[in-house]
Amino acid sequence: MNAKSSRYTIRKCEDIELVKKLHTEIFPSDEWYESSRSVIWVVWFKKEPVGFCMLSETDNGFVFYSRAGVKRDHRGNGFQVRMLRVRERYARKCGFKKAITYTKMDNIKSNRNLQKAGYWLYVPEYQYADKDCLYWLKNL
Repeated sequence: MNAKSSRYTIRKCEDIELVKKLHTEIFPSDEWYESSRSVIWVVWFKKEPVGFCMLSETDNGFVFYSRAGVKRDHRGNGFQVRMLRVRERYARKCGFKKAITYTKMDNIKSNRNLQKAGYWLYVPEYQYADKDCLYWLKNL
């Protein structure tokens, strides 16, 4: 970890408006998604919010990683893997046994990061995302 990346922190956040604003900046063409059982963390650089990640709890023993993103100027500091680890710790602490998510097929960086973090491809019972998506699973 370099000196710059050590000035970043990831903290749980309940300020939905702040996260919606980050979402709009990072994913300008994507719709906002949130469930009543969403848990959100924000990546901070000093006092500036520069990224976020979310998970949604389910009643089926798994969590769904619904969204994660970092502002372009702050990418390349390993946040995707760090945000996976934050969500994994939370899910384990809450007793969840599996984590699932999906990526676009052409999102090579995210696909590689998920593989590095121990996620593997799976075929869901039904496709809950676009047709050009890969589905990922990890036993916690």
